[in-house]
Amino acid sequence: MVEQQLRSLGLRLRAPERPPELPDDVRTPTGRPPAARVGWEGRLMAQKPVGEPWEAKHRAAVSLARQRYDAGTHYMATHVTKDGWQQLYSWPRQTPAAPQAYFNRPGVA
Repeated sequence: MVEQQLRSLGLRLRAPERPPELPDDVRTPTGRPPAARVGWEGRLMAQKPVGEPWEAKHRAAVSLARQRYDAGTHYMATHVTKDGWQQLYSWPRQTPAAPQAYFNRPGVA
């Protein structure tokens, strides 16, 4: 109805412009980011794009971090960067905690 009224006045609606296409390097991270904080470089065990599986070269480090966490000797944390990378950190506890079976439960990979 609005279009008909505008046409009767000799006006025409413009088609909405499409947003510009994003280049692939915006959708997919291109470079690995630095550690989340200065001084945490030694704590960084592995990093990967969010939603992707751990690369084969990082699986041993991820497994070791999980074993140490379950043994209660290390902390473990993950961080997601604004560029879309997931980072895994592990560092020793000053006082060991009781062992737990968080990653060693049946069905947990």
